[in-house]
Amino acid sequence: MLQFSDGSSEVELRLQLGGQDVLSAKDIFVDADGTSLTVKVQQAGSIITLIDTTSLFEKIKPAETIWYIDDDQLVISLKKQDPNLKWPDIMESWESLSAGSMQLLKGTSIYVVGDSTEINQKVARELAVALGYTPLVTKELLETFAKQTVDSWVVAEGSDSVAEAESAILESLSR
Repeated sequence: MLQFSDGSSEVELRLQLGGQDVLSAKDIFVDADGTSLTVKVQQAGSIITLIDTTSLFEKIKPAETIWYIDDDQLVISLKKQDPNLKWPDIMESWESLSAGSMQLLKGTSIYVVGDSTEINQKVARELAVALGYTPLVTKELLETFAKQTVDSWVVAEGSDSVAEAESAILESLSR
């Protein structure tokens, strides 16, 4: 059984050793790297892998990894590289990324680029719901601002004029 908890600057794992015949710390092998963790125990002459992942949720400071045996549990404390980032789980998975994406992407612009405006808008709406974003369709903003379609604007003033206006709108929204 694995218990996971996220403190402010570190995450803690508790692995139940009750069923294992672990005699001492000599029977335990813990190897932590920036984004990976391997935990093995020696039992009756055999080595059993308890955890072997190359995709921790985020980076850790491996030199500051601490582990000890507490009754029948192996406790592993991993120091987070970014103490402000809340870890929803120890390993990176679709579920943990979905749960953690809001904080990972906070303040990040996401651009959906493709040949089909209709498909781009559908993708943007789905992403917006999943990430808690508000989709921004620059074509709609430009047409509202210019009180004409983008196509007629391009014909009247050229594509550079439309690009400059789009740039100005996006820049003003970024402030």
